Amino acid sequence: MFSRISSALSLLFIGLFAQYAIAADEALSAPETPESGESSARGVTPITVSDPFSTEAILQLLVGLLFVIALIFLLAWIARRSLGVTQTGRHMRVITGLPLGAREKVVLVEVGKEQMLLGVAPGRVNLITRFEEPVVDSAEPEGAFGQRLVEALQRRSDS
Repeated sequence: MFSRISSALSLLFIGLFAQYAIAADEALSAPETPESGESSARGVTPITVSDPFSTEAILQLLVGLLFVIALIFLLAWIARRSLGVTQTGRHMRVITGLPLGAREKVVLVEVGKEQMLLGVAPGRVNLITRFEEPVVDSAEPEGAFGQRLVEALQRRSDS
């Protein structure tokens, strides 16, 4: 997950610095055109300044801008896929989750006024149990989830 992000950032920096390296190489390999005898005697190459509003400069700015915007969308997509960033709906929401293993977890989902405990594994979602009354209040801090879940499951198994 982080290796993908670091690879994308590495490619970004390599691309940006390669562009500046090419420009620096062109500036250093340009033939000397001294304006006076003093500058050629000291080995100083005069720097030519290009017009910042030229077509080439504006095109370079737009390509760089499009590259940065595409990178932002790429990183957002990677974050959604690997970090589990989800959008919330009006009538459905994940209250909390508890990881059971490397890729398995238990999730408490609220749909309307009903709460469901789901087992989530790669490529599979199973309904474990359905609660008629809310097990966890939305205003309650998350630390009480495990305790309330155990109490609710014990009440359900006793009845």
